[in-house]
Amino acid sequence: MMKNAESISIIIPAAGKSSRMGDSDKLLLSLDGKTLLKLAVLKAVNSTAKEVIVVLRQDQLFRLKEIEDFPVKIVYSTHQLNLMSNSIQAGLDRVEPSALGVLIFLPDMPLITTSDLNTLIDCFHEEHIVQACNHNQQPGHPVLFPRQILSNSFKISGDEGLRTLLQANASSVYFVPLEGNRALVDVDTPDDWKKLTGAGEGT
Repeated sequence: MMKNAESISIIIPAAGKSSRMGDSDKLLLSLDGKTLLKLAVLKAVNSTAKEVIVVLRQDQLFRLKEIEDFPVKIVYSTHQLNLMSNSIQAGLDRVEPSALGVLIFLPDMPLITTSDLNTLIDCFHEEHIVQACNHNQQPGHPVLFPRQILSNSFKISGDEGLRTLLQANASSVYFVPLEGNRALVDVDTPDDWKKLTGAGEGT
């Protein structure tokens, strides 16, 4: 496990505008007294990964305030288009040179636990993409990429970029089931938040 952990960087792409949530910033919504962004960062820094990179935009001062005291590398996306692929690329540019794997952890998936992150890290192999799924093999997140695959193949755009990359490398994907449906539960809309509220949170 330690060999894998020392080779893994986590990127949290948190530069999105949260436009589908209406007037609320979804990453500043609170569960058990912590914002979704802070929860994600806490879980990542408590994992066995070597480093955690959080991608923001420079005008997201409230998000920055939530995490500025954590031992993370904060990177700013300066791309004109505010898309997930641009955030991931900004984070990838700052990954430690020695990292062999890069785990993409979306901050709007509050049911993912530190244990889940460690499980994916434990399964890391330089020739396989490790993707979380539910017990019915429905693919979800997080996803751990060999750095070489991510760096060589990251010619993607838009918020569907990761899906395109996974489809292009389908034969290299190793699925890891996580408990329940938490690999599939995210918060994009007010309805998503209503469904999640009261459902509990992993630790």
